[in-house]
Amino acid sequence: MKQYKGILIILLFGFNLSVLAQEPTDCVDAVIVCGNSEINLDVNGIGIQELFGTNTCGSQENNSLWLQVTLVTDGTLGFTLTPESTSIFEDYDFFVFGPNRPCNNIGQAIRCSTTNPQAANQGNNLTGMNGSETDTAEGPGQFGNSFVKWLNVTAGDTYFIVIDRPVGNSAFSLEWTGTAQFASPPTNETGSPEALNIESCDMLLPLGNGLTNFDLEVNTAPIIGTQTNVDVTYHVNENDANLNINPLTSPYTNVTNPQTVHARLTDTATGCFEIIPFTLSVTSPDFAPPTNFEVCDNYQDGNATNGQTFFDLSSKNNEILNGQDPADVIISYHALQVEAENDTNPLPNVYYNTSLNSQQIFVRIEDANDSFCANITSLDLTVLPVPDAFNASLLKCDEDGVNDGRTTFNLNEANTELTGGIANLSTAFYTTFTDAVNSNNPINAGSFINTINPQFIFTQVIDDTTGCFKIAQLTIEVFDLPVANIVSSQIFCDDGLDGDNSNGQMDFYLHDYDATVLDGQDASAYTITYHPSQVDAIDNTAELPEPYYNQTPFNETIFVRIENNLNTSCFDTTFFDITINPIPTPFNSSLLQCDEDGVNDGRTFFNLNEAHTELTGGVANLSTAFYFSLVDAENSNNPLDANNYNNTTNPQIVFAQVIDDTTGCFSIAQLTLEVSITQLLDYQAPPACDEMDSQDGLNSFNLNDFAADMQTLNGITFPITFYETYQDALLEQNELASTFNNTDPYNQTIYARAENNNACYGISEVYITVNVLPELEEDETVLYCLNTFPLTIPLEAGILNDSTTNYTYLWSNGETTETIHINAIGTYTVTATNIFGCSVSRNIVVEPSNTATFNDIIVVDATENNTITVLVSGEGEYEYALYDQDGLYATYQTSNIFYNVYGGIYTVAVRDIKNDCGIVTYDVNVIGFPKFFTPNADGFNDTWNVKGISGLFQPNTMIRIFDRYGKLVKQLNPLGTGWDGTFNGEPLPADDYWFSATLQDGREFKSHFTLKR
Repeated sequence: MKQYKGILIILLFGFNLSVLAQEPTDCVDAVIVCGNSEINLDVNGIGIQELFGTNTCGSQENNSLWLQVTLVTDGTLGFTLTPESTSIFEDYDFFVFGPNRPCNNIGQAIRCSTTNPQAANQGNNLTGMNGSETDTAEGPGQFGNSFVKWLNVTAGDTYFIVIDRPVGNSAFSLEWTGTAQFASPPTNETGSPEALNIESCDMLLPLGNGLTNFDLEVNTAPIIGTQTNVDVTYHVNENDANLNINPLTSPYTNVTNPQTVHARLTDTATGCFEIIPFTLSVTSPDFAPPTNFEVCDNYQDGNATNGQTFFDLSSKNNEILNGQDPADVIISYHALQVEAENDTNPLPNVYYNTSLNSQQIFVRIEDANDSFCANITSLDLTVLPVPDAFNASLLKCDEDGVNDGRTTFNLNEANTELTGGIANLSTAFYTTFTDAVNSNNPINAGSFINTINPQFIFTQVIDDTTGCFKIAQLTIEVFDLPVANIVSSQIFCDDGLDGDNSNGQMDFYLHDYDATVLDGQDASAYTITYHPSQVDAIDNTAELPEPYYNQTPFNETIFVRIENNLNTSCFDTTFFDITINPIPTPFNSSLLQCDEDGVNDGRTFFNLNEAHTELTGGVANLSTAFYFSLVDAENSNNPLDANNYNNTTNPQIVFAQVIDDTTGCFSIAQLTLEVSITQLLDYQAPPACDEMDSQDGLNSFNLNDFAADMQTLNGITFPITFYETYQDALLEQNELASTFNNTDPYNQTIYARAENNNACYGISEVYITVNVLPELEEDETVLYCLNTFPLTIPLEAGILNDSTTNYTYLWSNGETTETIHINAIGTYTVTATNIFGCSVSRNIVVEPSNTATFNDIIVVDATENNTITVLVSGEGEYEYALYDQDGLYATYQTSNIFYNVYGGIYTVAVRDIKNDCGIVTYDVNVIGFPKFFTPNADGFNDTWNVKGISGLFQPNTMIRIFDRYGKLVKQLNPLGTGWDGTFNGEPLPADDYWFSATLQDGREFKSHFTLKR
């Protein structure tokens, strides 16, 4: 064996070092130190505390690592431990056990040092064993210099060395010194770690993830070579290999690609080991991930918007091969990943997607020489949507002068409608759908003459970004151009229907001229409108209403538009003038004559021409003609004999034409013919009810109402006046004002005179009646005891001086009897109506009263002036009384406080005096102490006891009586008859005696009373 001096063991402690974390070791899993082993561990904390009582250096495990050292030669063994941090506060200790001690009987440490370098002021923080020291143990604290004597060892001896860090957090390095040699670990006989690398094709599902199975044991024999007593294990990381834990088994599936694993070569005789890292690599056929396969939705399947179409999958092969020889790789396409992995159900080269709009399929790339060596990737199929396309129409007028249904179109004029105005869309036009689908034989869109009318053009609406298109239908159609024929000028007389017969404005029915404008053209094919200007006629704006009231007086030009109903842009226009002559201003008039033919029938002969001047207003060049009816006057039919006309009714209206002799225009006035009939019927005025609060039979009347009623009854229109006496009416003196107050109570007769303009008159009697009002009692207030609810009380209408059966009644609660019964407070209104319909109302206010409700009774007792204060609530007015066992103690009073109340048991009584609603009572106890008693058997004050105690009030009161010397002479039962003045049956002398009373409520009283004899 060769000696390994200066071999550095680096033991790392702490959480912040960038190495794998390692659980602390114990004796049983101590790290074996060999000649060329390099150990990298990060330990924090302890495992099992194994240093208690096993050392003389006064310490225990804090952050510890156990090392196992086996020597193969005799010699000396020492080491120097150097912390990574040079801080004097960084403190390392160590303990050495052996030789050849088992972990379960480790014994005492043969070497140890727990000196604190800072406390010992040693200038550095190194520790260890060397040949210049003589002590074998030192510390703790300031004792020693951190070094002890090294060991003399024998070949085959095994020692445990425990490194511990009680203070600090840095790693350390360990340098071995002395002459003894360590055992050597096995070696990798392949010569290099790279020779152990394993490469395998990805054959483990799912393919393409870089994971597969590896037979690690293929490296075992090459590693061992000619060596003996060597065991090889495989581990995920160096940490596991160092500690010989978690060995891997074959076949092993890698977790990353590539992945480093570690082979541990262990000498089964010495336990020395070596760790060799090597790489596992997973390969698979090379390929380039294919880009998305995008195809426009199209009409191949008959539907360009269903998100499905045909894909030529083989067209993606070259992209996937990425320059590889196609003979070296087999490519297939599959709907599912599992099918691609298992090489089942390959898709056809021309594939129709089954998922709408987009679908992911899977590509299998297989080594042509090894069907188990394959790779999987995905391929996204995308059906690009076609743009929205909108069917449109392009309409034109046949403007070449021949209505043959053919003309030249610029099809591009329909682009906005075909594309919906969406940007980045263009169009192409075809005469057949097949040509449009296959983009064959496009049309010259700028100048196309239709061959049939209408004609369908098939339009590709193309997405300029994707090139996808949808086909819309463009309908082109040619329409006939109508002709607007001339209308001659029109002359009218102002009809005066607007209230002005000379303003040159009137209503016209313009569509009366439609037939002239059409002049034989098909009326159902065209629409005619009328407008105020040529611009409006061209633009088809400001259509004139029907009827139309001309805006320019006397003369106005009307513009006409005729348009094709199927295409309103095909139209023609014309115009005509209208002239409106004013009509004369008519004045209604009347002729009044007395009925002087001896027959009072309201008929006589009139000379109608007598009204000419009034009818024409005296204007020259106007004539008149008379007609029986308005219709005859409007149509100049059946004129009347104006010089000798006998009226047919009275009054009668005839109609007069007032004629402009120049234009022939006329207006119509009414001529009223009236025959004065002087007889008036006597008149009974509507009876009135007497006025409230007066009831004197006098009232006010509006005579104008009488006059209007009498004019209707007598069939006259001339005025009627009123007088108080017949003589005044005859002489037309002392005419009554329109508001008349009768002077005779209840009934009075006055006189009416009717007279026309020709002084024909008549006089009649007018009878005035004032009916009496019902007499009711005054409004009143009554009281209702709420405590009697639901009992009722009666309310009466209160008729005075008459039988109650002569009236009808209506109460505010809806009842209709003279008397009602109620049990609710409030205001009740009754309205009584007599046989004349005259009504009077009165109010009865029902207010509440009630028995009292006790709220509290406050007793101040056991005093010189006991008081009882009674607190109640309620709607009534109350008085208060007090009763004791003998009867009335205090008579009823308005005050609610009783003063100077002797001790005893009382009953408080409260009565309602507002409406005598009743009395309520309440029992109350007043504690009192009599000042004396006289036990002489006369029935008065024969015993002494505390007053006011009962079985319900303070029954557990304790009462004791003492004589003047403090001797207890009696303990009383508070509910008993009291003390009779005896002690043990013998009467006690007259004197003052003292008592002590402790009430049940805790109050205590002491005083004295007098026994009199």
